[in-house]
Amino acid sequence: MLSRVHLITDTRFGRDPLSLVPAALEAGVDAVQVRVKELGDRAALAVVGKAVALCARYGATCIVDDRLDVALAAGAHGVHLGADDLPVARARAVAGPGLLIGATVRDPASARAAVVDGASYLGTGPAYVTGTKGGLPAPIGVAGVEAVCAAVDVPVIAIGG
Repeated sequence: MLSRVHLITDTRFGRDPLSLVPAALEAGVDAVQVRVKELGDRAALAVVGKAVALCARYGATCIVDDRLDVALAAGAHGVHLGADDLPVARARAVAGPGLLIGATVRDPASARAAVVDGASYLGTGPAYVTGTKGGLPAPIGVAGVEAVCAAVDVPVIAIGG
């Protein structure tokens, strides 16, 4: 079962993406999404490999943001794909049935399409205004999150804010 609270790491501004992971796992977070957008392939693989090992110690799920190749190479539990990333259906074809594949959606129609394409879970939002990522569309609020949840039978994680 996918957890209800995910820690999403950050490498922006030179941050160590794993600096908060041990404390979060110790506090009970049981899913970590590792963002390694600014890192090259080898560096991303090294960071994700460490995150996978940390998560294993706590029985937590490790998901890689955007990078199916890194998720598979590092032995992560899953990958989360945004609107501009590899299409869910292609990722599912490459990864097979065992890998968790998350998809970012904003409305019931895109939610249903992502599930048909093979998404294991959905991230929807931004639920509220957030400053963690630039260029985001307007927040969808609680009503938008509820509409996505009602449209599908896979877990839905509200993101943003």
